[in-house]
Amino acid sequence: LLCCGGCRQRFGDERRVMDGDRRAFIECECKSTRVTFPTDKPAYSYECFCVDCYQKACHFSGGRPLPDVLSSHGGIGKKPVLLSYWPAKLVVSGRDNLAFYRLREGADSTSCVAKCCNSLLFVDHWAYEGRIVLTTPEFRPFQNSAPSEPPEMMVHIRDWPREQMLAYRKSAGFESLPGMWRSHGEVHFDGQPDREYRKRNLERVWAVFESASEGQTFAELLSAAGGKVDIVGLPELSNSARFASAE
Repeated sequence: LLCCGGCRQRFGDERRVMDGDRRAFIECECKSTRVTFPTDKPAYSYECFCVDCYQKACHFSGGRPLPDVLSSHGGIGKKPVLLSYWPAKLVVSGRDNLAFYRLREGADSTSCVAKCCNSLLFVDHWAYEGRIVLTTPEFRPFQNSAPSEPPEMMVHIRDWPREQMLAYRKSAGFESLPGMWRSHGEVHFDGQPDREYRKRNLERVWAVFESASEGQTFAELLSAAGGKVDIVGLPELSNSARFASAE
């Protein structure tokens, strides 16, 4: 649960957002399932170079053509996947369509998918402590939302070749953003994230989470769907930094 501190003003008036009429939502590709969030824009966003985010968004694309600019391994004119994070109090219509998956045995993330059209809706991870969900707006765009802030951090940067990762950050104007990667179970940073990032992020997101008067958590939606999480069985792509860190 990482933040570089750029979200200082993001939840300056949580209750006004919660009590207002404007709440962002996403729909599955066939529009049989809708997820409404408790706020009008994400709490924060990252750009993620990891192969798993790209892989799950592609596998559960709902038949939507993949954006040409996205890549799991860099390239000229390519970019990593944008991830947006929301307080995990969700109002879902079409709940009978929900199904839950992990990419493979041992995967850290669990995806909620609309099985009516195989559309990825949102994702849970143990580090979110049940209060945050992740979405991929390039595959499942927000609707009725306020303008989102730019990403605050680059994460899992070593899943791309270093030269291509650096070239992308320069071309996108993100050279000053911190970059994160994991190696041998340890988290490392390229740059200087604000050391109070986690505390501030949790306080802002949890304030919305606690004040939400409606909606269900990821765990509640999973339980209502029978508690079953299926394993997709996709192999981890060879350029995953996890393989390099295991050597």
